[in-house]
Amino acid sequence: MSILIDDKPVTELQDRQTKSVRTSVFLPLFPLAEWIASNWWFLQSEVERPGAAESRAFDQRHNLRWAREGFVLPSLRFVTLGENVEAQWKPLDIPDAGIRFLGSGHAVLSGTACREILGDLVNAVVSRLDDSGILATTLHDEWAAIQNADVDEQDFCNAAARLGVDPYAIDDELEAEILRVAGRIRPELLRDFLSLATVDELASQATALETASSTIASDTGVIDALDRVRSQAPPLTWDKSSWETGYHFAAELRATLNGRAWKSRSLDDLAGHLSIDQLDACLLPTSDECRLFVIRHQIENHHLAPVSL
Repeated sequence: MSILIDDKPVTELQDRQTKSVRTSVFLPLFPLAEWIASNWWFLQSEVERPGAAESRAFDQRHNLRWAREGFVLPSLRFVTLGENVEAQWKPLDIPDAGIRFLGSGHAVLSGTACREILGDLVNAVVSRLDDSGILATTLHDEWAAIQNADVDEQDFCNAAARLGVDPYAIDDELEAEILRVAGRIRPELLRDFLSLATVDELASQATALETASSTIASDTGVIDALDRVRSQAPPLTWDKSSWETGYHFAAELRATLNGRAWKSRSLDDLAGHLSIDQLDACLLPTSDECRLFVIRHQIENHHLAPVSL
């Protein structure tokens, strides 16, 4: 099997035994298909969250290397970014096998295309099992459950996965709590809420979000604290990526407002640099539950890299 992302060989490796470099690995695909099926909802919906993205459990759900089961696979991590998927791979040494994966890289993939390719691989393995007379495996059962899930089941599985919980191994109490929260949070906010909420504080954080939403909705003021900033903002020019666009825009805006580099050590400093009047009108009251209200950046649909297995 060879894995190419944006024409870069993720499976490029050095084989110490044969003293050669090649771009493919030799292994049975059944364990890989099992890993894809077992982590399907996580790969589709779970995002990196503060404090959890570097954990071993998160890596096991998102990194292909955990599917090797005694064979060799590269360190290739797939994580959802909005409608897209971030792929990141890096060198990996497997001394017992005499193998070292050499490549490193990063790409943003179309989420739809990535799911289709992974799904095609699982379908191919299931078909090969059927042709060989190997029926009713756990892979058959799990993949059938995923393929046959109706819209409500899909919504629940995606919601549980966003919380970092296996939707097929969830207790009744948490299942009921997720369903209650889904009924309380506005649909357009639910995905972002679940991406940041924690299982232990799910109910209290939902209450905090409801309170904040109500406060914003009931605010009848007409203060535009950023009016002076907008009037001096430079034209928005798109670069290769959204973060580069934002970085350059911010640099130009700082130069326009102050003519020099500056640092803000407090919110009041920031308001002064940006000529913001009535700063309090821009802020929500803080509480322990409001930790989930953070600025989030999502990569937009620009310059997507192709992936092939």
